[in-house]
Amino acid sequence: MNIPDAQQVIHDLSALWPRLSVALEHGTNKVVEFFEREVTDKKIDPYLAPNLVRFHALQSLRAAGVASQADVDFNLQHVPNNGICLAVGKYRLRILKANDGGVPAPGQSVPKNLFYRQQSIKFTTEDGVDVLEDVINLLVVWDVTYPYHLFEIVLACPKHANETKASVALYWEEPLPFVPATIIEVTPASQEEDLPISLNQPATGTGEAE
Repeated sequence: MNIPDAQQVIHDLSALWPRLSVALEHGTNKVVEFFEREVTDKKIDPYLAPNLVRFHALQSLRAAGVASQADVDFNLQHVPNNGICLAVGKYRLRILKANDGGVPAPGQSVPKNLFYRQQSIKFTTEDGVDVLEDVINLLVVWDVTYPYHLFEIVLACPKHANETKASVALYWEEPLPFVPATIIEVTPASQEEDLPISLNQPATGTGEAE
């Protein structure tokens, strides 16, 4: 298989990244809102939170798909447990929560293992159509800071993996252009002429599913 380099893929999918970053940030913001509203101590459950992100990100992507113009054409594929998988031309992208700051392992999931090994698999579109095609598989890995704000999105091209994180091999990985809107703390201009920007420390934890 002829794997394109990272910059070529980022360029090819340049119209997708703004929509995807908006969807993921929308999802992480909804997580913070949910636990502040529903949980007495406001502590975020690291296992429930990624599922909530996926749910709300999917709603945002579906809305974007309905309203999309000619800038980007993507199909949402059906994946269990609110999983997010997009088909864009020759590319297929799985959107996953980072595991301790890195690309997560596929675990025991057969579809994920095949995906990481660049093997084409049969999938069903939201319209119920079964499709089997030879495409390039990509991972979009997102991570958060405390309490649960999106701060990084990384694009990776998987080569091989099994159940453990240590087994994950990549052709390449590259940060995607993303400016977080919710975790930048700025001193008011009246107090400081040069506005300092500080980022919170990344939060750790897993919880990713299909």
